[in-house]
Amino acid sequence: ILEETFQEIRELGAYVVGWFFDDETRFDNYSIGWIPYMDYIFTADKSSVQRYQQLGAKAYHVLVTCEPENFIISRTNTDYEIAVSFVGSKSVADRADWVKKLIGDGISTETFGKGWDNGFVSHDEMVKIFTTSKINICFTKSYQGKRNQLKGKIFDITMCGGFLLCEYVEGIEDLFEIGKEIVCFNSYTEAIEKINYFLIHKEEREQIAKA
Repeated sequence: ILEETFQEIRELGAYVVGWFFDDETRFDNYSIGWIPYMDYIFTADKSSVQRYQQLGAKAYHVLVTCEPENFIISRTNTDYEIAVSFVGSKSVADRADWVKKLIGDGISTETFGKGWDNGFVSHDEMVKIFTTSKINICFTKSYQGKRNQLKGKIFDITMCGGFLLCEYVEGIEDLFEIGKEIVCFNSYTEAIEKINYFLIHKEEREQIAKA
């Protein structure tokens, strides 16, 4: 959409709102260019709110979450089909390296999405993966690896009642009680320790997922 189009819409008396999802990476070379054409700005990056405001924008922190009815699925406690899963593009940051190391260390890991052998999956298939995996991993680095992000996948997995092992990202403790509702890791060593622990501690894993 051209900048002039937004201007004409505003001249008709309507408001134009921009919702930016990758300000951890694209604030300086993309997002700020749209400020003159927006009445309000939503950003998924909390730390960017002040940066927008300093440039005169009316900016608010709005996370990317999900509709509950699109993620609820019924299952028993015994129909786990996957030990460890990851859903998302292969080429982002260091995801491929992490998965290669996990498999090399004997962790049965299934991957889905652009670039992986399993390829894309439908929404319903994704929900089933989240629900029937013992452990769902969420890597949180932005696509250029500069900073970590509160990914929408965090909410997708927990909305399904799946067990989430999440790469730590600043601010996640404002939304979840770490260790009781989700589990986080800060390094590969910590991740593999927690994977091995929760693969064999089913009751504790399911209690966290239910929470």
